[in-house]
Amino acid sequence: GDSDASSVEKNPASLGFLPSWSGVYLHSELDPAGTVGGRGDGFFLASPLPYLSMISLGAGVQLLRPPTSFPYTNEEKLSLALSVRLQRGIALGISYAHLWADRGPVAAGIDTIDLALALRPARWLAAALVVHDLPSPAVQGFPLQRVWEPEVAVRPWKTSIVEIAAGARFGERRGDVDPHFRLWLVPTPGLTVKADVEWRRDVDLDGQPENDVRVALGVAIDLEHVGVQGFGLFGTDSGVARAHGFTLAARISGDRYPA
Repeated sequence: GDSDASSVEKNPASLGFLPSWSGVYLHSELDPAGTVGGRGDGFFLASPLPYLSMISLGAGVQLLRPPTSFPYTNEEKLSLALSVRLQRGIALGISYAHLWADRGPVAAGIDTIDLALALRPARWLAAALVVHDLPSPAVQGFPLQRVWEPEVAVRPWKTSIVEIAAGARFGERRGDVDPHFRLWLVPTPGLTVKADVEWRRDVDLDGQPENDVRVALGVAIDLEHVGVQGFGLFGTDSGVARAHGFTLAARISGDRYPA
């Protein structure tokens, strides 16, 4: 997908392709009684440096609200990101994150780092790789596993009219694999229909496969410098089909949309 400030969280290397400054606000409201995480708010800002446009900086603040089944309450996350565009279609990125909470395993704070690569070798092809939690920070003495997340995206007609992508998350220590797929359609400039499907085989990593399928369907409406998005989230939760909630997003940027 096209880069914006939310790449601070998703893939910091993509910030290297920002044409101008970008700001994004995200809000997710999910059923607190379920096991699907991601409730909360996120605020992201990013921009290329003046006179050094191959270097981009970004920052984000997230206020996280886990499901009620989680034994600890709200958490916060601060992210700082740096991306360097080495060549026209190659960018490297790194992000630092600090998580903390009033109580629980991260009350004392956790620091972690993600490394990322973004490739755009052709108008119709893109690829990315993010290595999450590179230093494997410890939570109450137990180190988090590294997670490798590659993705390949194809635009069959060499334009943004249709974009198809596939990727997966590979847990380094537990060997868990969670594939995901997405389809973006642009029926008319300024309107994008987005669909994303994720297969979570072992949600709580207890060795008992839930094989949950999670789906996001929504639309993005983009004017020249502002835009909004809305998504409905549904699928299976511990094997039971149900609606999960919704996500809303708003953006403002210095570049012109639709490109």
